[in-house]
Amino acid sequence: MLMSQRGRNDVQTTALFMSDGHSNVNRQNTIPAAIALRHTGCIIIVFAIGANVGWDELNSIASQPVNRTVFAVGSYTQLPNIVSQVRLATSDGMYSVSQKNPPPPEVV
Repeated sequence: MLMSQRGRNDVQTTALFMSDGHSNVNRQNTIPAAIALRHTGCIIIVFAIGANVGWDELNSIASQPVNRTVFAVGSYTQLPNIVSQVRLATSDGMYSVSQKNPPPPEVV
């Protein structure tokens, strides 16, 4: 479970999940863990990577509606090409995607 000790109360928690949709570790826990995360109020945006994507798993992980939270690319190198598509799908206030560069993670 993702937790922040320095989180902001005025910002919705969002998780970006990149996968081919074929879990290979603790497969039976993947979807239940995503559901538990969504129940905390976190929005899960999914990036389907590759040509042989497991859509059932990825659609079960993503927040609803999946037509606004699941995006597909052929490879990781194509992710920059869909930034505007993600922004458009999340721009009505239901979800938000920032264009700002976040600070590097703190190393502990």
